[in-house]
Amino acid sequence: MPPDSTSNPRDAARQQRTVVLLVDTSRSYGREIVRGVGRFRREQGNWAIHFKPHGLSEPPPPWLREARPDGVLARIGNPALAKAIVGLGVPAVDLRGVLSETGLPSIGVDHREVARLAARHLLQRGFVRFGFCGLPRGVHPHMDELCDHFVAEIEAAGHRCSVFLARRGPQRGEAWERQQSRVHQWRDQQRRISEWIDSLVKPAAVMACHDDRALQVLDACRRARVRVPEELAVISADNDEYLCEMAIPPLTSIDENAAQIGYQAALLLESLMAGCEPPPKRLLVAPRGVVTRQSTDFAAIEDRHVAQAMRFIREHACEGILPRDVVAQIPLSRVALASRFKSIVGRTMGAEIQRVRIRLARELLSETELPIKRVAHRAGFRYVEYMTRLFTRMTGQTPAEYRKASRFPSAASIPPGSLTT
Repeated sequence: MPPDSTSNPRDAARQQRTVVLLVDTSRSYGREIVRGVGRFRREQGNWAIHFKPHGLSEPPPPWLREARPDGVLARIGNPALAKAIVGLGVPAVDLRGVLSETGLPSIGVDHREVARLAARHLLQRGFVRFGFCGLPRGVHPHMDELCDHFVAEIEAAGHRCSVFLARRGPQRGEAWERQQSRVHQWRDQQRRISEWIDSLVKPAAVMACHDDRALQVLDACRRARVRVPEELAVISADNDEYLCEMAIPPLTSIDENAAQIGYQAALLLESLMAGCEPPPKRLLVAPRGVVTRQSTDFAAIEDRHVAQAMRFIREHACEGILPRDVVAQIPLSRVALASRFKSIVGRTMGAEIQRVRIRLARELLSETELPIKRVAHRAGFRYVEYMTRLFTRMTGQTPAEYRKASRFPSAASIPPGSLTT
């Protein structure tokens, strides 16, 4: 809150705290963290922020001690940076939490909840065969946790989960590393992922530990001639929109609520600088939910005619098609197809068409500035009034309300999983 008109400007200046922010902003997760810190600063913190993007593997910046900060927010990726921050002797919060020996309080995403959302999303689509594609054990403890939680969720539902973990890279100086280029290592890994995918009984669903790994899975699917999502659905975590939209097909991912993590980290640092005790354990923030894209937008359907109908609806729903247009593509009578479709999918062809249209409307409302009337037409609705009624019935919000809420929702206003469709 700004000082009132009777305050001494010098007193106000003394109350201002200098905070160093060390976050890599080359990816959306880091940018969202910065966004959350900025929101806290505008609302509550009288902070002067010293910020320069800082990569996880980079050494401590030479200006760190000269900045004489009152506090530090950092994604700590190596022991040298951890040592430099601890050496400052000021309150600090680690936004990564991989190096437990630092003794610094940390905050991050609740990976148990991420795994639960991913498993529920895939189970609701009827899959009974699953896989997890992750990193080598010990490279990133939180990715190990995510793998274990996802496997546990799948097993609790009565199914088995195949796990593929990449090989640990060679240690520096080994002869193997001198003989193999990074390109050769990547190709070998892609070959191994393709072989693993080929070994899975289809249809199946795979969770990748993050969006980068999911891109490798999707590339490996093309190598193995496995259709996504008809034969293999793929979901990941991070929801880096650039990566997810670049993927073929566009990638379903968990929004880990990084902006809220940044906000809560700033709130924690403010309390530490005010003299409060640090929390006894790592603080966890619930993910916002699943952002559904084409890589999982398919039910696990083994009936080839119903699968063909679902594929046609997914590709053409927003072109104004009707159930009779679907029937025209399938060598079954209208009655037979309608009966099979409802029995397997759990809803009519008309309801599925509307679901796909509303999903696109949600994406356009949250990701573009298109007028609502144009959103309706892009989503395949002739009349904006009809879309508004249907949208409100299916989401509980009008299109205008949904657009406003999606701009910067708070953790309190969005329960875990609420973005799932």
